[in-house]
Amino acid sequence: MANIHASESSNLQSSQVIHDLITEAQQLERLLLICEDVKDMRGLRPSGPSGGRSSGGVSRPTEDAALDEARQLVNSEMATAEAQVINAVAYVRGAYAALDRALRVWEGREVRVYDGGRG
Repeated sequence: MANIHASESSNLQSSQVIHDLITEAQQLERLLLICEDVKDMRGLRPSGPSGGRSSGGVSRPTEDAALDEARQLVNSEMATAEAQVINAVAYVRGAYAALDRALRVWEGREVRVYDGGRG
């Protein structure tokens, strides 16, 4: 009876992990879209104690350099996130393929070939 409960618990945990993965992917998608929108924008610069955007016309090389660093950081993190998402998709596809193959073997629709660990 303990094995049944362990199995049910495992299924619930797997279901929760999949739900969490979907939620995180949706949040990442929204964040990537936001980053895509802002990566080429000029940042807001405080114009004084009240804040707001500068009226332009005044050269502020230090602020421009800081904005360039921030823009580069956004671009860098976007590239990293996109690479990690590509890897995550590959892992999920691999897990799906392995489980699907195991089920086909279980159902007798596919014969598992064992090569003795040679390949």
